[in-house]
Amino acid sequence: MTSPATTESVPPQLSAGPRPAPGPAADEGLARRLRALACTAPLHDLDVRKANLAGEYSTYGMAEVALSAIDLVTLNMDFDTGADHDDIVARLVPRIAAQAPHRPTAQHERVARWVLENLINVGSVDRGFRAVYGTFATDGSYVRRDYDFKLIEEVPGYGGSVYLRTTDEAVNVLVGALDTDVTSAQIAAEVKLEVLISRGRLADAQRA
Repeated sequence: MTSPATTESVPPQLSAGPRPAPGPAADEGLARRLRALACTAPLHDLDVRKANLAGEYSTYGMAEVALSAIDLVTLNMDFDTGADHDDIVARLVPRIAAQAPHRPTAQHERVARWVLENLINVGSVDRGFRAVYGTFATDGSYVRRDYDFKLIEEVPGYGGSVYLRTTDEAVNVLVGALDTDVTSAQIAAEVKLEVLISRGRLADAQRA
């Protein structure tokens, strides 16, 4: 004779809660955008920290000066050495003077040197920047990562001279990627289509 089946109810299993779905949030595209975003942080930080300078510097757009400095170094460096530090300062001064034409030239030059020193990150151990960002692994878990980068480097030249060179990160993000018409509907549509295709969503791409 067999025993009757138990009628006791089994308590429901508690759910661990929703987890981010693997897919677009877990791919390398998010990590690339976060690293690119990190490269812009030192420029924004200049406008925050200009209040610490002795004197009145609130009128200067330091991020604008920084972008100009990166452009000038990129355009004036060659494959063997780099751009001359004093030459970059001299080329920056007229652009800075345009922001505050009634301020003394000595102040314009100080702004140029201060911006350059901060893009080189003078005073830090390795003269670099570090950002911490998070991404999702393929199993949906959240992972924090360190990202170390530089924007402008000092490189040795002939006879003990020192030159300036922009890094690949500075050129790719601050010279290349930011140079886009952010209001263009056509560019936005092309980017969306490219993203859908790269992430394997061909059906959505065909409808786009």
